[in-house]
Amino acid sequence: MAPEARAPVPVSREPQAGFTLVEVLAAIVVAGLMVAVLSRAFSTAWSAARAPAEIAGAAILAQSLIAGVRAVPGAVPVRGTARQGSFDYAIGTEIVDFEPRPSPAPSIPLDAGPTTRTAPAPGAGGGGGGGGETSGTGPAAGTRPGEPGSRGPQTGRADSGPPIPLRVTVVVKAPSGRSVRLETVKLVPGAR
Repeated sequence: MAPEARAPVPVSREPQAGFTLVEVLAAIVVAGLMVAVLSRAFSTAWSAARAPAEIAGAAILAQSLIAGVRAVPGAVPVRGTARQGSFDYAIGTEIVDFEPRPSPAPSIPLDAGPTTRTAPAPGAGGGGGGGGETSGTGPAAGTRPGEPGSRGPQTGRADSGPPIPLRVTVVVKAPSGRSVRLETVKLVPGAR
């Protein structure tokens, strides 16, 4: 038997619809690069939007820590670190050494109170009294020295000495690495 002869299949030279493998791979690479660029841009924008809230939270925490330092007689300097929520913080106190300076203002005798002027009451205008001058030679009416509203010398507790300045420093570090530092001086009653 003789092999059968087959007729050659004609090859069509018409363009076929679809993409080649090279075109598909190039599209995937371009899409991957776009996703990488966009994800970096979004993460940068997200961290920039979150920064003010972190700084505000750190400042509020620092203020509350400073407010929590008690001004008690005979307070000793302290240092410490801790964590609250996602914030790390360090707090320290130290006694401030300073030399008191004399006041540049002239001293005013305590027994001579100021003279004040008051306006006349509405409807009380007219004749007799004039300018409504009153003079005082001591504390405000109805108060004793040391009471609120008095002009006399304020005396502290009998068992405390002169106040001692205490420097309080708080550094709060946010999760992003930003930090807030607050520092103040509190007057602590001195021990005798």
